[in-house]
Amino acid sequence: MPSLKCNVKSCVHNSDNKCCLEVIQVEGINADNPTATACGSFKLRSDRNATNSFKNSINEKPSEHVAVDCKAQKCVFNSECKCTAKDIGISGHSACTCRETECASFSAR
Repeated sequence: MPSLKCNVKSCVHNSDNKCCLEVIQVEGINADNPTATACGSFKLRSDRNATNSFKNSINEKPSEHVAVDCKAQKCVFNSECKCTAKDIGISGHSACTCRETECASFSAR
């Protein structure tokens, strides 16, 4: 599994630049650059779901290593819809929607 660094602070799954999900989705089936990708697992943090108690209630805990289901078919790291990169970065510091996020590690074939 890739080592994930996520700077999307506005996502409810982000804790200390780590993700609280075991698997994330990277969207962008026709992407040919990072900005054409998106984290399909993004969920906007709100006052209601921003606390750690919310994360604990659904058994989420931050992890540096996360499986990545990748739909970006033109990325060199995509092998049968799985990311094979050693390290992956998800960007979109103040995103409000998943379209405002991206896989910063995308590299075109």
